[in-house]
Amino acid sequence: ESVSAVQPEKIRRIEINKVEMSLNFSIFILFLLILNSCNFFIKFYHIFLKKYRQISNYLFADYYPVTEYSRGEENWMGWEFFDKQNQKGYVQLFRQDNCQEDTYKLKLKGLDDNATYLVKDFDGINTFTKTGKELKDGVLVKLENVRSAYIATIEKI
Repeated sequence: ESVSAVQPEKIRRIEINKVEMSLNFSIFILFLLILNSCNFFIKFYHIFLKKYRQISNYLFADYYPVTEYSRGEENWMGWEFFDKQNQKGYVQLFRQDNCQEDTYKLKLKGLDDNATYLVKDFDGINTFTKTGKELKDGVLVKLENVRSAYIATIEKI
């Protein structure tokens, strides 16, 4: 009987340990989830930083609007930064929220008509070479979804 009098205390102590273990395990799982989220954000940051470094040199180059300015959300919006001295730059083109047209004729500026340029989009889907004249005359850019963007580097080859 003296053994049975001690047993409830042991059982209670075991239950407390189970609660503490449960709590510690929950904290550990939460820590892993946060760590996993951090890894996602770190990977996203590195991708963003790599893309930013590709275009950051051109932020002080010549600026060219490639669309008409509009405050409305039913149009395309875009611009080009191009360094004539180095014959490199980039273009950003955005299909806004209420834009019905999925294709835009992009006409680049500041290029040498007779030179050949490599235009390479960030997504790696639409990379091509054309002459400066062809790029000035216009190339079609298609974005299936509204609220999407076309960002490409331009380089003389």
